Amino acid sequence: AYFNHTLGGGQIFDPNRPWGEQNPTALPAWTSEEESLQFQPHAWSPDGRSIAGAVLTESGHHRPAIYDLQSETYIDSSQAFSALISSGTEFPSWLPDSSGLIVVGRDRASGTRGIFLTDREFREVREILPSEDGTSPRVSPDGRWIYFIRDTFEADVWLLTFNER
Repeated sequence: AYFNHTLGGGQIFDPNRPWGEQNPTALPAWTSEEESLQFQPHAWSPDGRSIAGAVLTESGHHRPAIYDLQSETYIDSSQAFSALISSGTEFPSWLPDSSGLIVVGRDRASGTRGIFLTDREFREVREILPSEDGTSPRVSPDGRWIYFIRDTFEADVWLLTFNER
């Protein structure tokens, strides 16, 4: 699965066929009564039944969503998940047993960034690590470890005095 910027939506293709023989299947737009948004696929569930990704909201923020391949419907995170985490989350990553996802977001109450764990229906969400600079979390294949990128910046401040003549 991939996001096609030209067509403005998610696509699924068969990796066992040569590219010239491909006829990708377009994923439908994520829709609600208020909006219609394009789904950006990111990660297949380990059980192969769903694709986790994000919808880009009209305010320009990503919101996690899951496309269920069997029912051809979306599981949206706008209910319980959005009550706890504000917009601007990163793409989610699956747990090895496909039971849930981890995602970086900003706690709506405290305003701090952290790594959150949610079930696959986005009903229960809890922070597992506050991390202002942690991004792109992933779960190890055995489910025992989470690894993520942590950016740190260092800088030197220099003071230069000019000799006056």
